[in-house]
Amino acid sequence: MSKALLPFSDQRTADSPSRTAWQNLLFLLPWLCLYELAIGWLATGWRSGADLWLRTCLNALPGEPGWLVPCLIPVGLLFQQIVQRQSWSNSAKCQSAMFMESVIAASGLLVAGSVWTFFLPGNHPLFLGSSQPVVPVAAHLAIAYLGAGLYEEILFRGGLLTFVMLLLATMRLPGQGALTIAIGLSSLVFALAHSVTPMELTDATVWADAIYQLLVNPTAWPLFLFRLFAGIYFAVLYWYRGLGVAIIAHAGYDIVVGVCLQEPL
Repeated sequence: MSKALLPFSDQRTADSPSRTAWQNLLFLLPWLCLYELAIGWLATGWRSGADLWLRTCLNALPGEPGWLVPCLIPVGLLFQQIVQRQSWSNSAKCQSAMFMESVIAASGLLVAGSVWTFFLPGNHPLFLGSSQPVVPVAAHLAIAYLGAGLYEEILFRGGLLTFVMLLLATMRLPGQGALTIAIGLSSLVFALAHSVTPMELTDATVWADAIYQLLVNPTAWPLFLFRLFAGIYFAVLYWYRGLGVAIIAHAGYDIVVGVCLQEPL
């Protein structure tokens, strides 16, 4: 397998420690532990949709190994670290820089959403309000949105985007062309998936109905297109800046919009 087929595997990885799988693993482990511990403390019913879907799929296997879902991130990153033979060095400065980059990336998407709101009043992905949610509900939502960032990025970027890249590589499609198709396809699925409940993600008729409803309902297009844009945005972050930055930027955006601004995503 060519290293170029995997994310952040060119020479820039060696020049930027934040692009190594090891740094991403160290960056994400505290957030992953926070999510899993908070779920156990608050209520299991507040797991994110992608998390529930992954657990349901794994529980359909012999032995019901749905509990292995939290292992997907560390195992996947360790596999990438070993395959690409990246540096195992650690840097607190690098971890701080990754967090700041995530905040900046989330802020960039919030600005894009605000512009979207300005040009499309009444059909906006952001509600620019200031009302305060009840504290227990806000805590539950914040944990659920952290899980959304973690597991939606694993599912759509770490899983689907990388799988499409590898599939296109077997067809000998040039790297940049394959990356463009992979980002576009994974982002399209990401946008459509937000119209499908997690437990119905494997039901083709539900996906067909979601596409039909989109085609016959013009008012649904602005939100769909923004989600498509967000999917592309996170995919670019994932491929060029790393899984950690994409996950925390995604979670940060969801928390601000879904908790602080009280706008369901």
